[in-house]
Amino acid sequence: MNKVEVYFIKTLKERAGLLLILTLLLLIPNFSWRIFFIFLMITLVLLPRDMCNGKFNIMMELPLSRKDVFWSSYIFLLVFSIFPQMIGYSFESIFVIQSPWSVGYGFLSTLTFSSAYFGIAMLSASFGFGNFGVPFLVFIADAFLGSIGWYDLNPYRMISPIYQENITLALIFALSLLMISYFIFERKGKIK
Repeated sequence: MNKVEVYFIKTLKERAGLLLILTLLLLIPNFSWRIFFIFLMITLVLLPRDMCNGKFNIMMELPLSRKDVFWSSYIFLLVFSIFPQMIGYSFESIFVIQSPWSVGYGFLSTLTFSSAYFGIAMLSASFGFGNFGVPFLVFIADAFLGSIGWYDLNPYRMISPIYQENITLALIFALSLLMISYFIFERKGKIK
C-alpha cells in the first residue's frame, strides 16, 4: 500500500463526517466562500489538528516518516479542495459558460490559498500555538490588511493568500510559506 494511501485511509476513517460536510460545502464555486471552508479543513481535519491533539505520535507508529506525513496531508488537502471545485464548476457550467482561463485561474487560486494556509497552520502547530486560533487570527489579519487603502495602492494585496492581486507573487509567497513550514516541521523531528 502506498504511503499516501495509508494517510488517506487513516484520515477518512477518523474524520469522515466532518470531511463529508466540508466537501459538500466546497462544491460552492464562489471563491470567497470556498476559502473559509478550505481553512476549516486545514485546521480541523488535517495534520495541524493531529499535532495539537496528540494523534501525531500515534501516526508516527505507522510506516510513515515525518516527510511522508507532511506531504500526504498536503496532497489530501489539494485533492479534497480541488476535486469538489471541479464538480462545482461542472454544475455551474450548465448555467454559465466559463472560459478555460477562468477555470484554470480558479484552480490556481485554490492552490495558492491552500498552500499558504496549510503552511501557516503547520507553523503554528509546530511551535505549539495551536491549530486554529493563530491561523484564524492570521486569516482575519490577512483579510484586514488586504482591505486597507485604495485597490491599486495596497502592495500587500499582491501577495495576500485571500486577495491574490498578482497570482504569480501570491503563489510564490504561498509556496515559500509551505516550504518554510516543511523545513521547520522536519527540523523539529530531528531535534527531539
